[in-house]
Amino acid sequence: MFTEIKIPAFGGRIIGFSVPEDGVCWAMSTKGLHKVELGFSAKVQTDPAHAENYEIFDTDANILDYKGKRSRMLGENGGEPLLASPNKHQLKRGPKGTVSALGDSWESFDIVGADGKPMQQLRFLDTSGDWCYGTFSTDGRFVVVGVPNQLYAYYWRG
Repeated sequence: MFTEIKIPAFGGRIIGFSVPEDGVCWAMSTKGLHKVELGFSAKVQTDPAHAENYEIFDTDANILDYKGKRSRMLGENGGEPLLASPNKHQLKRGPKGTVSALGDSWESFDIVGADGKPMQQLRFLDTSGDWCYGTFSTDGRFVVVGVPNQLYAYYWRG
């Protein structure tokens, strides 16, 4: 099963986030470039000098090129998430619902096992109604879901 990891808020509208690799997910926002280190908890380091820096974020190719490391990005410019993990789990969009009179909604992704049977539903709040992506990390240990105002992360507990 996947367990949620609380990611500290880093502010600003998220423009895009990376497919996690080696326990790191990058997020670019209107406030900076954020390095999100994933584990049983999450740590965020922010570089405000790279807020909305399109010199390092190629929005046509959805590639972040930062300090010689290239990362696949997802967000307001599209992108290609990893929807299958190395252990054959699949990530699929699930149902939506309303949680407040203001119209805030929850959304979900379903984790489907190698046998094709549903294993778990990951619910999250989306107050934007804009883009939404979910992706496995390259090693399948994490799922990260991004919407314009928040990142959500989950780690595999087996």
